[in-house]
Amino acid sequence: MPPPPPPFDGGPRDAGVDAGPRPDSGPFDAGPPLTLDAGPPPTVSCAPLDTPPLELGRDTRPAERQITLLGAAAEFGVAWVQSPAVADEVRFVRAPSRGTVPGALIIANPSLASDVAATRRADGSYLLLWDDNSHGPVELSSRRLGPDGLPLAEAVRVTNEPLREQRPSLVATATGAVATWTQIDGRTGVARAALGALTADGAAAGAPSDPGFVTPIAVRRFPSGPAVVWNDAGALYAQPVDDAGALTGAPLRLDSEGNAVGLPRVASVADRAGLVYVAAVAGVSAQVRFVPLDDTGAPSAAERVVSTPPNQGTAPAVVALGGGYVVAYRELGGGAAVLRYALLDPFGNRVGDGTLATTSATGGSVEIAAAGDGRFAVAWVDTSDAASKRFLLSRVECTDGM
Repeated sequence: MPPPPPPFDGGPRDAGVDAGPRPDSGPFDAGPPLTLDAGPPPTVSCAPLDTPPLELGRDTRPAERQITLLGAAAEFGVAWVQSPAVADEVRFVRAPSRGTVPGALIIANPSLASDVAATRRADGSYLLLWDDNSHGPVELSSRRLGPDGLPLAEAVRVTNEPLREQRPSLVATATGAVATWTQIDGRTGVARAALGALTADGAAAGAPSDPGFVTPIAVRRFPSGPAVVWNDAGALYAQPVDDAGALTGAPLRLDSEGNAVGLPRVASVADRAGLVYVAAVAGVSAQVRFVPLDDTGAPSAAERVVSTPPNQGTAPAVVALGGGYVVAYRELGGGAAVLRYALLDPFGNRVGDGTLATTSATGGSVEIAAAGDGRFAVAWVDTSDAASKRFLLSRVECTDGM
């Protein structure tokens, strides 16, 4: 094995939205680079600051929900859709990396919404993108928030087509953002992928295109910039996309065995990245795997299994922290499901781990983000109570164990 590369700091990570079944999907991009001063060293001890996890909200709709998590200097931005009564609400809250979390702000309240994606731009502002029926058909809307989490303008209608627009993903660029989503023909049920660019204020920057990939797709941040990812019969691919939402370069294979389930999650820094995904082993067992990537986005070392066989691992998310990565995921075994995290070095070797909470086996994506002060947070939806989903947040602080 070649000698390890020099240490690197935390930097942007992306996770976008999985447009199909969402055991390992996710909807966020961590935005501008962060300088981390307290990430996991080679030996580390971590402890949750929230025991039990913080409950941000509850939802009574039978539809599957997701939650979005973003890292900032000493806080986390959290967005989700919930239905406290009749109408859905798109909510956002700035959670400090420790201490009391204030009440959430209602960003929009359409009668029906499901998915929300978010990104944080270099100026510290946030951009939210969600699907809703406020315009009649299900279309995409966006809204820009300032660094303080307050809206800078009214919501903007992004799409206007005779199709159902759903499951967006979003990555910030120098000029605005790149987005992907799924377009569904209400008459035939046929789904196709859509790729487009947004302005800094969240408006559509031109007409979207169909990249021609198998759905679902999502946009992720790689070391060289945004790239579209997709799963073709178990094989994972990525292809770069420019700020105008146009594909560039050639597709790149990301996995080694062709047994991937869902879409990958990626955490990037300036010259390398870490990728996680769920692998179906022997068609029965589900493993969370980690793949180190070089500055081109190509795999640079062998895949590592993060979950602990024979337990099942699902819904992984990854963030760059200190000199390595943190992976959060659901682990199922012995009739129980827990929310776990693993601390990895740049090659995927485990240097620590922990359990955050007992949780439901289902609930959609798990999200993870790092703050600039070295703490990280994990957000997820718990469906243990059949009558009420809970949107949960757990912040974690790590100390040097040497």
